[in-house]
Amino acid sequence: MKIFMRCIDENDLSYELDEKNQTATVIWSHQAFGSITIPKAVTYDGKDYIIKSIHQGSFQRNHGIKSIKFSEDSELSIIHSGAFSSSSLEYISLPASLQKLEDGWNSYTSLNFDVAISPQNKNFTLIDNQFIVGPYEGEE
Repeated sequence: MKIFMRCIDENDLSYELDEKNQTATVIWSHQAFGSITIPKAVTYDGKDYIIKSIHQGSFQRNHGIKSIKFSEDSELSIIHSGAFSSSSLEYISLPASLQKLEDGWNSYTSLNFDVAISPQNKNFTLIDNQFIVGPYEGEE
């Protein structure tokens, strides 16, 4: 049986690569600080891996991060529960491609936390700069 997963570090973030599907997941942010932009893809061994998700705990307890944006052509589809919990994140701009925000994706973040949603996103709407309305994935 061949294993199709590999981990790499690029631009102060760690990614898990799915070699079979040529996709990537952000799994850790140990060196990330300030404002960062997450690209559409990371390159490893001459191949592009499309970033599809931000894993649970990827930015957890990262007290250096301030803002996150995604490239205009991002294909990010999911942000998992606890991805930004207890971090110092103050701003995130969610891409048009985002389809799912798991319950608790931003738990225990700063009280000054701001969210922007791409106008092209058909899944989520921001109301009064306070509430995100869209598909709910809570516990059953």
